[in-house]
Amino acid sequence: MRRLFRFVKRACLMPARQRRWPGDLNGPLNSIRWEIQRESIEDYEYLRLLVVATSAAKRRLGSPAEWTDEMRRAKESCHTVVPSISDITKDAPLIVETRKAIVDEIVAMDREP
Repeated sequence: MRRLFRFVKRACLMPARQRRWPGDLNGPLNSIRWEIQRESIEDYEYLRLLVVATSAAKRRLGSPAEWTDEMRRAKESCHTVVPSISDITKDAPLIVETRKAIVDEIVAMDREP
């Protein structure tokens, strides 16, 4: 029984069971999952900025732009990469190209027509 207790006690004190990760770390560990999550949040921010910029341009233009849907370009950009809920692209150059197109549109919206 004592041997079993020592084995269990040692297993509970192994580094994976500690409350904090061993070593001198400040902040979360870097991982592929963490990077993908960060990029996804950035993509959402780009799309939100595009909607805000489109809305501001619509207000600047006044009545000729009343028919414009602020969400349209953001949705079209999303459909380039995610055509349907069950179908996504894994083509990295297409994803990067779509991001660049969104950024270019955000910058273009700030210019005067």
